[in-house]
Amino acid sequence: MRTGWGHEARTTLEQLPQDYQVSMGDFKALIDAYVGHEVGDPERVAKLLVALASRATLPARLLLGSDAWQVVEAEEQARREAMQRWKPVSLAADFDAAAPEWPAD
Repeated sequence: MRTGWGHEARTTLEQLPQDYQVSMGDFKALIDAYVGHEVGDPERVAKLLVALASRATLPARLLLGSDAWQVVEAEEQARREAMQRWKPVSLAADFDAAAPEWPAD
């Protein structure tokens, strides 16, 4: 979400001592590239939250912003793939279950 946090973060990293370049240099470059390009609009988020407050039904979890959606969607896909890969082992825990076919390492 495009707020002032990024500019503040960049300010604290401007005078990065040489000793920290190895550990923090890549992070600083990431922040420098990201700040000002966030897709989330704080005003729209606020309006959505106000509108949600009057709804009778609310989701247990709600993603706000395409960036959040993309990150969680990728993680959910990876979780689904892992779950399917290990399904035979999961089901082998039941009484009278067959021995599992172990996934390849």
